[in-house]
Amino acid sequence: MCATHTTVCRDMTAASYGMLSRTTTPGCPKSAPTNRQIRSARKCGSKNKTEPTCRREIMAERASRAIKVERKLSVILGGYQAHSKVPDSKLVAAFKKFEQVEIDTQAFNMLYASEQTAILVRIEKAQDELCKAETCEE
Repeated sequence: MCATHTTVCRDMTAASYGMLSRTTTPGCPKSAPTNRQIRSARKCGSKNKTEPTCRREIMAERASRAIKVERKLSVILGGYQAHSKVPDSKLVAAFKKFEQVEIDTQAFNMLYASEQTAILVRIEKAQDELCKAETCEE
């Protein structure tokens, strides 16, 4: 770890007042503090606070922001979801009607085919009865 990084980590309040340059020594794997880190150091600037306490406060603040954003997002997405359900329900209803019409069409086609064969049989029976009735009268 480099000397600049150690200084940055120990004294974030100095960075918040512009006393620390944002450059690092060559070979240092970490860069100077970001604006977000500086703002966090300002919020927890009291030297008697321990680092975990400061981090808990920051985490609690971020959690409350996240909850607010999630609420806004749920309102927006809820509107989109409600809006998208209308075409979906219409599409489902139309598809069900289409399936029912298709089933009805198949049923009537089968009924038509069976009636066509039954008509021929009925005509033959009627003609046979007519012939028998004519022969009986004579």
